[in-house]
Amino acid sequence: MTITRKASFLAVCATVLLAAAPAAVAEQIIFVATGTFDATGTSRLDNIAGVDISFDTGIGVLNLEDGEFSFATFGQFNTSLTDAATPVQVDTGFTLNITQSAPTFDTYDFTGSISGRIYSEGSTLVMQFNGPLTFTTADGRVRYDILNADSGTPGRIVISAPNTNGGITSVNGQVTLNAIPEPSAFALMGLGIPALLLFRRRLAAA
Repeated sequence: MTITRKASFLAVCATVLLAAAPAAVAEQIIFVATGTFDATGTSRLDNIAGVDISFDTGIGVLNLEDGEFSFATFGQFNTSLTDAATPVQVDTGFTLNITQSAPTFDTYDFTGSISGRIYSEGSTLVMQFNGPLTFTTADGRVRYDILNADSGTPGRIVISAPNTNGGITSVNGQVTLNAIPEPSAFALMGLGIPALLLFRRRLAAA
């Protein structure tokens, strides 16, 4: 095969592969993050050892392409209404729920959860999420990860006192849109490969 024919063959290969690859299209991800304290069964922990804490809902609207990720906030702990000088003897479970309304899975919203424990550590209030600190929607399309790691411990969040940062502590996360090949891409590649083989055979015969 001459250099010219090799170049032509490579050009055809590139054309077929480009045609088979689906164009990147941004997809909108919409989610709502809510929290529930086991001690009350609600998003508020009222007057537990003199501590008043609420979990403020987090809402996210992201536009991502396949394989992209974005940082997000999965709600906030709010201690601004606490009157106690120090949070003492607080120990209860906590569950973070993330409900995704877009894209939907099989026409239904998807909800995943990550649980943990909120407790006092001396004069500090700590939220420790249990592993794994991630979940993926049932269709494998969207992944949610908690990124907080205070003191180097994954899933650990030191909750701000009322006089620090307005009593607000965010649950920091990452949302990833997993790349899943479209069926049309496989179909195009299936059509393109025989064409390449036929083209190469003709060049060899020539």
